[in-house]
Amino acid sequence: MAQTKEGVIEKSFLRDYVKDRSQKSEVFKNEYLKFNNRIELSLLTKELRKSKNLTQRELAKLVKKPQSTIARIENGTMNPSVEMLEEIAKATNHKLKIEFVSV
Repeated sequence: MAQTKEGVIEKSFLRDYVKDRSQKSEVFKNEYLKFNNRIELSLLTKELRKSKNLTQRELAKLVKKPQSTIARIENGTMNPSVEMLEEIAKATNHKLKIEFVSV
């Protein structure tokens, strides 16, 4: 792959994988669409943490949560609240931006 950043490669790989599987399986496509936001949040959170050279434990300490909370967000098993995302953004000197986009 031409990209060198880990997050870009991960997202590119995921995008290609999802496209391929969605074409082959309507069930997969529907399930992916159902959890798309959670998957995207998990990738963005991990990317942000790594861009700040933080471990899960270090980020957790900054937001006063257990390391397991960060791990669950990053692996997609937890759907974080807006408040939690705001805490992560603040702890990493970022601003949370949420928007509605046409589909």
